[in-house]
Amino acid sequence: VPNRVAKTVTALFSDINDATELIEVLVPEDARAIVDSACNLMRESLHRYDDYSVQSTGDGSFALFGAPAAY
Repeated sequence: VPNRVAKTVTALFSDINDATELIEVLVPEDARAIVDSACNLMRESLHRYDDYSVQSTGDGSFALFGAPAAY
């Protein structure tokens, strides 16, 4: 059995606050532009620190830092 080394892993769950309500009150194209812009900013920030994106659905995402490789 190989030696096991403990390491710190950080989990980040993110979601755009009130995105559903925003989508309901705006013209679909405008709502999509706002949500897409925010999601792109989140993705860029996550990738800057070598995240491991576990899941991304709608306006939410789940990412890990420190796995599989530490930063």
